Amino acid sequence: MGGLALFYALWVFASRLVISLTAALGVGPMQGYGVSVSSSLSPALLVMLLLVNPIYEELWFSAYPIERFKGFGTAVALGVSVVVRLLCHAHEGLAGAAAVGLLGVMSGLYYWRRRDLGAIVLAHFLADLLGLYSLMHR
Repeated sequence: MGGLALFYALWVFASRLVISLTAALGVGPMQGYGVSVSSSLSPALLVMLLLVNPIYEELWFSAYPIERFKGFGTAVALGVSVVVRLLCHAHEGLAGAAAVGLLGVMSGLYYWRRRDLGAIVLAHFLADLLGLYSLMHR
């Protein structure tokens, strides 16, 4: 469990660092979300998204590409995983791409070493929960 706690802490730190640096460089915050928390989304839908999104993304952006391309070596498997993740998050702008790319590498490396999908799903869920909480309490 200590490894998961460290992984989550690094995940949150890395995402906040990238967003802060891109904002300081004048690139601006992540763009393209299009839905505010105060919009017409019901609390039940938000909970469902918090539960489904981490499972979906880590299964299809980490586990599947890494398992599918592991025969080509670590670099190719992780590269495909990160590229797929970046393509699906391209609408988030430069700051979003930097954060997603860094988190994709972290998730991919963790999955490559441990083959523990549950750990990266949990870290993703906690990061999304923290992000939603931050948006709701601005």
